[in-house]
Amino acid sequence: MVDQRTLRLKSPIADRRGYEAAQLSDNWQETVRGWLSGSLETPMVPIEKYGPEILGNLFDPGVCASGETSLVVTHDLQIMAIASHLFGSPVGWPTFLDGLVLKSDDKEVLVGMGEMVRSVPLDQTLK
Repeated sequence: MVDQRTLRLKSPIADRRGYEAAQLSDNWQETVRGWLSGSLETPMVPIEKYGPEILGNLFDPGVCASGETSLVVTHDLQIMAIASHLFGSPVGWPTFLDGLVLKSDDKEVLVGMGEMVRSVPLDQTLK
């Protein structure tokens, strides 16, 4: 049986006009890389704030309940922010239908993306 839950994740966009201008520029990929690495000021919420915030939403028991496997389907920017925060370096663009898989028990959450997997103890705050 599939139980569908909807979690409304906040947008990483802080400045809509700046974001749209960056998307239309020849430097869009550099803008995203700079955002993910924290090396550029961009029209997005700073990654060091956004990554932990969005990850905390996913670890909510209503989304990632003990003993269940959850598939996270969202936009590329959210997936890249979470993966960059968890795996410590900017990751590439997700491939078609790529995303995050969360599997939890009463002690930890396993988070996987592609071949990368990280175990996060439930009682540990991610930094």
